Amino acid sequence: MIQNQMEFKIFQRCKLFLLPIFLLIVISCSHRDRTPKEIKWLVVRSLEDFWQWENDYKNKTGKFGSLEDLDEAGMIDSAFAAGFKYEYNWEIEVFSDGKQYNCHAFPQKRLKMKSYLITEGKIIHGDNIGGDRASRESPIIDTEKFFKP
Repeated sequence: MIQNQMEFKIFQRCKLFLLPIFLLIVISCSHRDRTPKEIKWLVVRSLEDFWQWENDYKNKTGKFGSLEDLDEAGMIDSAFAAGFKYEYNWEIEVFSDGKQYNCHAFPQKRLKMKSYLITEGKIIHGDNIGGDRASRESPIIDTEKFFKP
């Protein structure tokens, strides 16, 4: 019986010691930083998603919508609605006629990464401009070439 109690105490001590280490490993693995290439892929794919969401919204309402409009319609998640996802700021400018928009994605931290813009014509513009917003005058991104391995 004494041996069982000693084994139990040793087990308890090991458990108390190993549990925090295990938790640190799990947390560090799940929150790893994405590479710039992964971020670029996520951002450009998200811009294409925004193009689809905008078209779906326009088909329902007759005009393009802001981030707030798309959020209220249940089309985007809370991170996009808050204007920050994948280390990028997100904004939508809807022109006064409601028939055109600019969806901006520009880096918040890694200012050496490109800023992007997608328009109602599904044209993606992008340039490395130090975290400023891309414009319709920025170079056009060829997504077919952009994602070749």
